[in-house]
Amino acid sequence: MKITMLYPIKPGCFRPRADGISNIHIQYCYTSKQRTLLDTEIQIPVSCWDKKELKIARNLPPEYGNVKDLNTRLTSQLTLVEDIIKYAERRNVPDKGKFVKNYYKPDLDIYSLDELVKNDEQEKVVQEIEKKKTELDVFHQIDLYIISKTKKVSKDMPRIYRNMKDHLLAYQAARQISLTFETFTLDFYEDFVDFLSHEYVQRRRKVPIVGLKINTVGKTVNQLRTFLINRAKKKIIAY
Repeated sequence: MKITMLYPIKPGCFRPRADGISNIHIQYCYTSKQRTLLDTEIQIPVSCWDKKELKIARNLPPEYGNVKDLNTRLTSQLTLVEDIIKYAERRNVPDKGKFVKNYYKPDLDIYSLDELVKNDEQEKVVQEIEKKKTELDVFHQIDLYIISKTKKVSKDMPRIYRNMKDHLLAYQAARQISLTFETFTLDFYEDFVDFLSHEYVQRRRKVPIVGLKINTVGKTVNQLRTFLINRAKKKIIAY
């Protein structure tokens, strides 16, 4: 008796190997032009597939398994796929094909699907939060700023930008804090200028020098302000 399905799915040997052996896949046509194949992990010779009845034929060699048992297993896989599609419909999943492809596994317990989906959704929220944290990281944004400006400014400017970053990193280490965009207040600027003028150590010189020249401090502070204005104009941070 031919297998009947409630949804546009059908089993078949869609990817036969050169030796005539194929895994049985379930084809799911989730739109009129889009389809996906789901691997049941049931392997048979292509010649033993009944295309009319959509099941394994009786001439299956015994080394591949019992025909009745395998067909029962195949029917269970079809039911499983239908149940996943039903679940996707109940949740109004926009891309049902991708959803079914992601969650179908031959050994999936359908009663665990809801928990799997909720766990994945929660993980996605966590990843988005972490992504936003990375995107709003001060030094990550400075790196992006330098890259965006490199071809638009004179050859000396990228070096000045990098110096600004180095000065901020040194300040962060000295004050044992983590700089964020909320850090840049009037109190910060006063302390930052004081740090650069009287505490910053110029280590690249043979004899380390403490403190930067007023002109260098001014360049760093001005470039920091320009950087913050740029990030605000791009709506990465608030004015």
